[in-house]
Amino acid sequence: HRLVQLATRKWLERRMEIQRWQEEATNVLSREFPSGEYENWGTCETLSPHAREVLRCKPVSDEHLLARGSLLHNMAWYGWLQGRYAVVREQIQESLAIRERLLENSHKSISYSVELLGLILDAQGKYAEAEAMNRRALAGRETALGLEHPDTLISVYCLAYLLRILKRHNEALVLYNTACNGFK
Repeated sequence: HRLVQLATRKWLERRMEIQRWQEEATNVLSREFPSGEYENWGTCETLSPHAREVLRCKPVSDEHLLARGSLLHNMAWYGWLQGRYAVVREQIQESLAIRERLLENSHKSISYSVELLGLILDAQGKYAEAEAMNRRALAGRETALGLEHPDTLISVYCLAYLLRILKRHNEALVLYNTACNGFK
Protein backbone atom coordinates (compact mmCIF):
# COMPACT_ATOMS: atom_id res chain seq x y z
CA HIS A 1 0.00 0.00 0.00
CA ARG A 2 1.29 3.48 -0.86
CA LEU A 3 0.78 4.74 2.69
CA VAL A 4 2.97 1.95 4.07
CA GLN A 5 5.62 2.80 1.49
CA LEU A 6 5.51 6.46 2.44
CA ALA A 7 5.77 5.69 6.17
CA THR A 8 8.71 3.34 5.56
CA ARG A 9 10.46 5.91 3.37
CA LYS A 10 10.06 8.61 6.03
CA TRP A 11 11.30 6.24 8.75
CA LEU A 12 14.41 5.40 6.67
CA GLU A 13 15.04 9.09 5.99
CA ARG A 14 14.96 9.88 9.71
CA ARG A 15 17.41 7.05 10.39
CA MET A 16 19.65 8.31 7.53
CA GLU A 17 19.42 4.92 5.77
CA ILE A 18 17.37 5.85 2.72
CA GLN A 19 20.37 5.99 0.33
CA ARG A 20 21.65 2.58 1.40
CA TRP A 21 18.27 0.91 0.84
CA GLN A 22 17.66 2.70 -2.44
CA GLU A 23 21.00 1.40 -3.66
CA GLU A 24 20.21 -2.11 -2.42
CA ALA A 25 16.81 -2.06 -4.15
CA THR A 26 18.46 -0.95 -7.41
CA ASN A 27 21.07 -3.71 -7.10
CA VAL A 28 18.44 -6.38 -6.48
CA LEU A 29 16.26 -5.27 -9.39
CA SER A 30 19.30 -4.99 -11.63
CA ARG A 31 20.15 -8.63 -10.90
CA GLU A 32 16.56 -9.90 -11.09
CA PHE A 33 15.09 -7.94 -14.03
CA PRO A 34 15.57 -10.43 -16.88
CA SER A 35 16.41 -9.82 -20.51
CA GLY A 36 13.47 -8.76 -22.65
CA GLU A 37 13.03 -12.10 -24.40
CA TYR A 38 9.44 -13.29 -24.77
CA GLU A 39 9.69 -16.04 -22.16
CA ASN A 40 10.59 -13.38 -19.57
CA TRP A 41 7.73 -10.97 -20.31
CA GLY A 42 5.65 -12.03 -17.29
CA THR A 43 8.54 -11.37 -14.91
CA CYS A 44 9.40 -8.11 -16.69
CA GLU A 45 5.81 -6.91 -16.39
CA THR A 46 5.71 -7.80 -12.68
CA LEU A 47 9.00 -6.05 -11.92
CA SER A 48 8.48 -2.99 -14.15
CA PRO A 49 6.61 -0.82 -11.59
CA HIS A 50 9.30 -1.54 -9.00
CA ALA A 51 12.04 -0.79 -11.52
CA ARG A 52 10.44 2.52 -12.47
CA GLU A 53 10.27 3.43 -8.79
CA VAL A 54 13.94 2.69 -8.04
CA LEU A 55 14.97 4.60 -11.16
CA ARG A 56 13.51 7.72 -9.55
CA CYS A 57 16.29 7.48 -6.94
CA LYS A 58 19.46 9.45 -7.54
CA PRO A 59 22.55 7.20 -7.73
CA VAL A 60 25.24 7.99 -5.17
CA SER A 61 28.06 5.62 -6.11
CA ASP A 62 29.59 4.17 -9.27
CA GLU A 63 28.34 0.70 -8.29
CA HIS A 64 24.80 2.07 -7.91
CA LEU A 65 25.14 3.84 -11.26
CA LEU A 66 26.29 0.63 -13.01
CA ALA A 67 23.36 -1.29 -11.51
CA ARG A 68 21.08 1.46 -12.82
CA GLY A 69 22.67 1.12 -16.28
CA SER A 70 22.11 -2.63 -16.31
CA LEU A 71 18.50 -2.26 -15.18
CA LEU A 72 17.86 0.40 -17.82
CA HIS A 73 19.37 -1.86 -20.49
CA ASN A 74 17.10 -4.80 -19.67
CA MET A 75 14.04 -2.56 -19.33
CA ALA A 76 14.82 -1.04 -22.75
CA TRP A 77 15.19 -4.52 -24.27
CA TYR A 78 11.78 -5.50 -22.91
CA GLY A 79 10.18 -2.22 -24.02
CA TRP A 80 11.74 -2.48 -27.49
CA LEU A 81 10.11 -5.87 -28.03
CA GLN A 82 6.85 -4.37 -26.76
CA GLY A 83 7.12 -1.59 -29.37
CA ARG A 84 7.56 1.34 -26.96
CA TYR A 85 10.38 2.90 -28.95
CA ALA A 86 10.33 6.52 -27.73
CA VAL A 87 10.52 5.59 -24.05
CA VAL A 88 13.10 2.87 -24.48
CA ARG A 89 15.33 5.04 -26.63
CA GLU A 90 15.80 7.35 -23.64
CA GLN A 91 16.44 4.37 -21.37
CA ILE A 92 19.07 2.80 -23.59
CA GLN A 93 20.77 6.14 -24.21
CA GLU A 94 21.08 6.66 -20.45
CA SER A 95 22.32 3.09 -19.98
CA LEU A 96 24.92 3.61 -22.71
CA ALA A 97 26.06 6.93 -21.23
CA ILE A 98 26.53 5.30 -17.82
CA ARG A 99 28.45 2.37 -19.25
CA GLU A 100 30.66 4.60 -21.41
CA ARG A 101 31.49 6.75 -18.42
CA LEU A 102 32.33 3.94 -16.00
CA LEU A 103 33.59 1.05 -18.11
CA GLU A 104 36.55 0.60 -20.42
CA ASN A 105 35.79 1.23 -24.10
CA SER A 106 36.32 -2.44 -24.93
CA HIS A 107 33.87 -3.69 -22.29
CA LYS A 108 31.23 -5.94 -23.88
CA SER A 109 28.34 -4.25 -22.02
CA ILE A 110 28.94 -1.09 -24.03
CA SER A 111 28.56 -2.91 -27.35
CA TYR A 112 25.35 -4.59 -26.11
CA SER A 113 23.82 -1.20 -25.33
CA VAL A 114 25.08 0.24 -28.63
CA GLU A 115 23.51 -2.64 -30.54
CA LEU A 116 20.18 -2.28 -28.75
CA LEU A 117 20.20 1.45 -29.50
CA GLY A 118 20.80 0.55 -33.16
CA LEU A 119 17.83 -1.83 -33.15
CA ILE A 120 15.59 0.82 -31.59
CA LEU A 121 16.70 3.42 -34.14
CA ASP A 122 16.05 0.90 -36.91
CA ALA A 123 12.53 0.30 -35.57
CA GLN A 124 11.95 4.06 -35.61
CA GLY A 125 13.06 4.27 -39.25
CA LYS A 126 16.22 6.24 -38.41
CA TYR A 127 18.40 4.12 -40.63
CA ALA A 128 21.50 6.30 -40.91
CA GLU A 129 21.80 6.52 -37.12
CA ALA A 130 20.98 2.82 -36.82
CA GLU A 131 23.74 1.93 -39.29
CA ALA A 132 26.28 3.96 -37.33
CA MET A 133 25.27 2.19 -34.10
CA ASN A 134 25.37 -1.24 -35.74
CA ARG A 135 28.84 -0.60 -37.13
CA ARG A 136 30.00 0.64 -33.74
CA ALA A 137 28.53 -2.41 -31.98
CA LEU A 138 30.22 -4.73 -34.46
CA ALA A 139 33.59 -3.04 -34.00
CA GLY A 140 33.21 -3.18 -30.22
CA ARG A 141 32.31 -6.85 -30.23
CA GLU A 142 35.14 -7.74 -32.57
CA THR A 143 37.53 -6.07 -30.14
CA ALA A 144 35.99 -7.41 -26.94
CA LEU A 145 34.92 -10.90 -28.06
CA GLY A 146 36.75 -11.75 -31.28
CA LEU A 147 35.61 -12.32 -34.85
CA GLU A 148 34.14 -15.80 -34.35
CA HIS A 149 32.17 -15.19 -31.14
CA PRO A 150 28.42 -15.84 -31.61
CA ASP A 151 27.54 -12.36 -30.33
CA THR A 152 29.91 -10.79 -32.86
CA LEU A 153 28.25 -12.83 -35.58
CA ILE A 154 24.85 -11.59 -34.42
CA SER A 155 26.16 -8.04 -34.87
CA VAL A 156 27.29 -8.95 -38.39
CA TYR A 157 23.81 -10.31 -39.10
CA CYS A 158 22.08 -7.19 -37.66
CA LEU A 159 24.18 -4.93 -39.87
CA ALA A 160 23.47 -7.12 -42.91
CA TYR A 161 19.75 -6.98 -42.19
CA LEU A 162 19.82 -3.19 -41.98
CA LEU A 163 21.82 -2.91 -45.20
CA ARG A 164 19.24 -5.11 -46.92
CA ILE A 165 16.48 -2.74 -45.76
CA LEU A 166 18.53 0.13 -47.22
CA LYS A 167 18.70 -1.82 -50.51
CA ARG A 168 22.48 -2.10 -50.33
CA HIS A 169 22.23 -5.73 -51.31
CA ASN A 170 25.84 -6.40 -52.29
CA GLU A 171 27.16 -5.20 -48.91
CA ALA A 172 24.41 -7.12 -47.12
CA LEU A 173 25.19 -10.33 -48.99
CA VAL A 174 28.85 -10.23 -47.99
CA LEU A 175 27.89 -9.79 -44.34
CA TYR A 176 25.18 -12.47 -44.49
CA ASN A 177 27.77 -14.89 -45.86
CA THR A 178 30.23 -13.91 -43.12
CA ALA A 179 27.62 -14.54 -40.44
CA CYS A 180 26.48 -17.81 -41.99
CA ASN A 181 30.01 -19.17 -42.35
CA GLY A 182 30.86 -18.08 -38.83
CA PHE A 183 27.84 -19.84 -37.35
CA LYS A 184 28.67 -23.01 -39.28
